[in-house]
Amino acid sequence: MYAGHFAIGVALKARFPQVPTLPILLGVELLDLLDALFIALGADHIRPNPAAEPYLFFTMEDIGWDHSLAMALFWSTCWGLLFANDRKVAWVAFGAALSHFFADFPMHD
Repeated sequence: MYAGHFAIGVALKARFPQVPTLPILLGVELLDLLDALFIALGADHIRPNPAAEPYLFFTMEDIGWDHSLAMALFWSTCWGLLFANDRKVAWVAFGAALSHFFADFPMHD
């Protein structure tokens, strides 16, 4: 999954070379970074599952604080607003972060 997110980031960077790399590459992984934080804080829940192939070995029981559409829109907007001093960077950062939801959509239940 992570390679796919970074592939989207690299494609966005190629399309918008004048946009700094940080808002793009951190943006495409923003929801996973938040997911790790929320799991550590106990807001999101996962359970071990050795049968979950090919590499995760856990089942995501409740990851609504970051991977639901509503929250993906919220966090993507927050991420874009961090770069509000440059509209183009802000929109690309927003799009990079939101792309994570659509790339994960077929993978998460």
